[in-house]
Amino acid sequence: MDLGLPSRDYFLNASRELRAYHMYMTELAIIFNADRKFATDDLKKVIEFETALANVSMLQLQII
Repeated sequence: MDLGLPSRDYFLNASRELRAYHMYMTELAIIFNADRKFATDDLKKVIEFETALANVSMLQLQII
């Protein structure tokens, strides 16, 4: 299973990459005419969901 970022570690450790990912997704949504407040709030929920998936996903090494 792939998440939106290259590694589950990005989601498990609050990082500047995670904040940049949120900003990137928000700006894309705005380009496609989403309301800024709506996009910001909803995409935080998306990141929370991806973080929950990262918490239950196995490390790549565990899969091999």
